[in-house]
Amino acid sequence: MGKKSLIGLLLLLLLIGCSTKATFTPEMEVEKLLQNYLKALENNDLSTLVKLSDDIRFPDKKEQMKEYLDINSEISETRIIGISAISPTEFEATISVVDVDGELELKFPVKKEKNKWKLIVGQSF
Repeated sequence: MGKKSLIGLLLLLLLIGCSTKATFTPEMEVEKLLQNYLKALENNDLSTLVKLSDDIRFPDKKEQMKEYLDINSEISETRIIGISAISPTEFEATISVVDVDGELELKFPVKKEKNKWKLIVGQSF
């Protein structure tokens, strides 16, 4: 095999490898969900918070949004502390939230429902 043929073959393999859709692990999908949720929390983006979560205290999204409008939150910093797999469709996320009262560490279930990951909020410990 000539040098040009070898280079051509390597380029073809590289192109085929790059054209396939990237697959994300469940852990990566959950981490992305959490990053988006925490960013929305810091920015007080209520519609994104409602979209990315299921709040078990409210039977529907409209009621969830109505209640969220009444929350006065001054969150200045958030971060993911850890993500633990419980099953292929359920994780536990530990996050840190800093507001005017200080830092708070919280744990939330994250579940895959209808092929979408959702942060489950509203549970009491």
